[in-house]
Amino acid sequence: MLVIGDSKFNSNPKVTLFWDSYSSNNQVESIYNLIDHNKEHVRSEYIKYINDISSRRVNEKSILEHFDINLGFSSWWMSSIAEKNPWKTESIYEVLKIIALGKHITDNKIKEIHVYSSDATLKNALKSLANELKVKVTFEHKNYIFNIPDIFSILKFFLIGFSDFLRFVRFRNAFITNKPKSKWSKDRDSIFICSFFINFKNSETTKNYYSNYWSELQTLLNQKKISQNWLHLFVSHDAVKKPKNALKEIDYINKASTDNDFHALLEQYLSIKICFKVLFKLFHMLYKILVMKNKKQYFFFSNLNKSLWSYYKDDFFSSAIGSVAVKNLFLYFCFEEAIKHLPNQKRGMYLCEDQPWEKALNYFWNKYGHGELVAVLHSPNMRFWDIFNYHHEGFFYNKCPMPHPNKVAINNPKALSEFIKFYPQEMIVEVEALRYIWLDGIVNNRSTISSNKKTKVLILGDYLFETTESLLNIFIDAEDTLNQDFVFSFKPHPSQPMHDICKQLNREERVLKDVITDYDIFFSGNMTYASVDGYVAGLKIIVLQDLHRLNLCPLNKNQAVFISNAPELKNALNKANESIAKPYNQPEKILFINKDLKRWSTFLDI
Repeated sequence: MLVIGDSKFNSNPKVTLFWDSYSSNNQVESIYNLIDHNKEHVRSEYIKYINDISSRRVNEKSILEHFDINLGFSSWWMSSIAEKNPWKTESIYEVLKIIALGKHITDNKIKEIHVYSSDATLKNALKSLANELKVKVTFEHKNYIFNIPDIFSILKFFLIGFSDFLRFVRFRNAFITNKPKSKWSKDRDSIFICSFFINFKNSETTKNYYSNYWSELQTLLNQKKISQNWLHLFVSHDAVKKPKNALKEIDYINKASTDNDFHALLEQYLSIKICFKVLFKLFHMLYKILVMKNKKQYFFFSNLNKSLWSYYKDDFFSSAIGSVAVKNLFLYFCFEEAIKHLPNQKRGMYLCEDQPWEKALNYFWNKYGHGELVAVLHSPNMRFWDIFNYHHEGFFYNKCPMPHPNKVAINNPKALSEFIKFYPQEMIVEVEALRYIWLDGIVNNRSTISSNKKTKVLILGDYLFETTESLLNIFIDAEDTLNQDFVFSFKPHPSQPMHDICKQLNREERVLKDVITDYDIFFSGNMTYASVDGYVAGLKIIVLQDLHRLNLCPLNKNQAVFISNAPELKNALNKANESIAKPYNQPEKILFINKDLKRWSTFLDI
């Protein structure tokens, strides 16, 4: 018998599995432990499952064909389900649990499951799993399983999508009347760069555009007098909150730039015509969804009868006729206009996160006959559960294959070893990690802390508010038990300023690269890549392991100390205080960070 319950369930020796947290009880297993023990299998099965959904034929038609919005392009590749991003689609974690549970049931020949949970979606999935594996399943709340008819979900998501359409047009109305001046560089050796309009230095100060994403590569291109055509995706942030601010900034950048460089915003290609196209496609997809039969069958796992439709239902409708669909359609048609009017480019590059807009860029880049397009990884991409980075081999060979780049620029050995599993060797190039070049030689040595020096600890805020809150609460609980050898500071995440929280801490407002040598220890959540910065620079890294989530830290247990409560934090700090690490003596095993950009120069032949 397998008894499943959440962590609030009063456990007893017969209870064997927690569903929503890790377990410290030897008599109680955790679904997260099962995932960790079988992570390669679970991830592989999930990736294969998503690929199977796209190509599975129901009533003689695949989802790829249902989502076809242009000859040879399926908007399925822009859907939340195909994107496989756990930051956007939390149901991914639940499906990973179901996969791990299925393996556990099979391996241990379990015949009966008893479920203590009020989660209706979980119950539907477990009922389907039990039917497939011929396992008896009973529920504590036998009358709770209820399925909302699809027609109500369709209506709900379409109304949300239509509302977002109106909101999108209203907010970006300024772009419709401000078209980019056609000053694209026509230099045959010019380079096209697609990037986010965020994380750049103020142009009024620098008198030139300088992106922190591209950093020293931009400097190298300028030194070599290589012209650049920049296409920016508008992102609302503190420096550029509204479209009118973005237009003003772009205009200033173009006036300050050299004659051979040009900058435009993707949204400047928005037009009334595109708005009508989006609206037409939205209604067209509504019709397709209404007449589509047996949608649940697309979500059968491995062609068996275990349907996970209950987990994907909302993402499916949102991607077809809801908010996700509206955003993706606007991106699709704006990219069509932008790339169509771009002079023929020998080479292009873009920041790669496997987001939906990248599929549109790749499709139109190829359609309009441009040269080599390179996807550039700007983060280390070292987290095991960043599933959006992984593809099944079938994505190259479907009837409507996923649009993909000609080359993928990899910035670290770990990502290189992973990407080679699904990308051909000839598509992969090694380049320096541009956002981390500043780490090259930033710390030459770091000695053991002397007895008269206090250890400086930086608490790194997370972009998830609840993670930052947990970090600060654990610190507060541990503070009174610590000796006087520590000085703590708090650096909020840019997206979560948190001005009124934890006022007893010193606030660190400087950017990370300006402060990293001032501290001895980083204390962070388990999702941030800032822990990699600290590790390479020689800091001790303490990571808060969220007991209700998978461990998403890019560092392993040999590189960081993982804690989950105040006593563990106290112990980790005292041990770290004994000796502060020296900088990692082989940083190239973590990141390619040669400041001379030898790899980039070789690849670009400059």
